[in-house]
Amino acid sequence: MASKTVSFRLPENIVQAIEAHAKATGKNKTTLIVEVLTQAYGLAPSPQQRQITPTMLQQQLDDLKQQVTNLKIGKSYVSSREGLNGDAEPLVARIQAQIQVFDQIFSAVPDPIFVCDRQGQIVYMNRVGARLLGMERSKAVGENFQQLNLPPPVIERLRLQLELTLMYGKASRGEFELPMLSQPRRYEYCLNPILESDSSISGFVVIARDMTQYKETELALRDAEAQYRHLFELANDLRFIINASTYEILEVNSQASKRLGYPRKEIFRQSFFEISSPAAAAHYKAAIVTELEKTGSGIFEHTLRHKNGQEIRVEISSRLIEFRDQLVFECSARDLIKD
Repeated sequence: MASKTVSFRLPENIVQAIEAHAKATGKNKTTLIVEVLTQAYGLAPSPQQRQITPTMLQQQLDDLKQQVTNLKIGKSYVSSREGLNGDAEPLVARIQAQIQVFDQIFSAVPDPIFVCDRQGQIVYMNRVGARLLGMERSKAVGENFQQLNLPPPVIERLRLQLELTLMYGKASRGEFELPMLSQPRRYEYCLNPILESDSSISGFVVIARDMTQYKETELALRDAEAQYRHLFELANDLRFIINASTYEILEVNSQASKRLGYPRKEIFRQSFFEISSPAAAAHYKAAIVTELEKTGSGIFEHTLRHKNGQEIRVEISSRLIEFRDQLVFECSARDLIKD
């Protein structure tokens, strides 16, 4: 059987969905897409199945958009046959079959997905997207995106992004918030152009992702970090955050800065050994570091060195923690001279 190869691009989420479905069924991606399309069109399996590329799936999407636009059957093409003559009936059935093909692929994607043409007319909306907007898919397909149940500022932003994407052919991203009964939900979305073989743009794919929990976690982490920084700064002891690999000083409180006679910015350029006496630094490297790496925490005496050369005996309580995606030693040094 003759075949033709053309280029095709899919958003990463859709590619991941196809791969996940193929992995779950134990089939390769080509076999999966061949079976779905063969079943949708009622074709008999070929004894020598040709290779199906994502380009063929792209062509199905393009055909669907063109048929919906040309027939002008809009939102009634699935839910109602009224006004269509007998010749249109097979075409309606074919469109429904194509929708089923997309649904089988997109059902593995938990995110809202919308496909629209160059004019912003909705060509496809998955079930997750329909639930998110509180709309029936049969009524949404054929409508312009400006008629979706989205806040006016979001509609205006999408309109501008569609225009810019048509001009420059580049994907764009954004965020929006939807009011819900319990609490607002925050979403991030990516608007991807659908490129033809001649690099012209025939439409857009919009994939949104619910980021509400992520945003709440991010805010909670910021609050916790602010509280930690406040306690860190107000501590009476000398406080240090030291990189566990390089021993570079990452954070220091004002008490340590004053006691050692260094401006805070100057301390950040040094390693912990540079503000220690030579003997204490050698002992720390030879014995203390090994113990801390083995047990994760420890208490030991140490000698720090003032900027003027004066030695300061301290007792350090240190523990190994994760800080800003790296392992560090959190150290609290009690001045033994004052005691």
